[in-house]
Amino acid sequence: GEIKVNKGMTIWQISQNVYGSTGTEIVDAVRKANPQIKDANMILSETIIQIPSIPSDYVPIKKGDLIVQLETGNDIEEIYNSFRLNVSRKNIPELVFFPFWSEKEEDIKFAVIINKCFNNMQDVENAIEKLPPALGTKSKILSQWDENTVFFNRKILLR
Repeated sequence: GEIKVNKGMTIWQISQNVYGSTGTEIVDAVRKANPQIKDANMILSETIIQIPSIPSDYVPIKKGDLIVQLETGNDIEEIYNSFRLNVSRKNIPELVFFPFWSEKEEDIKFAVIINKCFNNMQDVENAIEKLPPALGTKSKILSQWDENTVFFNRKILLR
């Protein structure tokens, strides 16, 4: 997908958020997809950059894990901007931008999730209750993943 760059954004920051990594493979792929960017540390505001699909070889969720999704959609820019608006808010847990593909969805979905895998519904419900109402009412509990789900973020979720 495409993301419009805001002031102060870098390839490193975007790579860390989208893929959970700033490894050479990731940054090289993002740079290759965006030959118009000459300096990865300085991207002009309003520049549109391509975000390539780079599947992770790591599955961040184990069978039986529960996660809290705050938002999801097909538009990478819309969900990424929501993530950026909420990631630094006080009084909410750490968030992760979480792209994935599954046969059921038949498309890449972009989600904002709480950076934690939960073991039981009571802990999930407690976490949701602590969210600001605007986020808590939109939240959804995810508990099952198709075995063929492809994850793009390499971040290890907290346990």
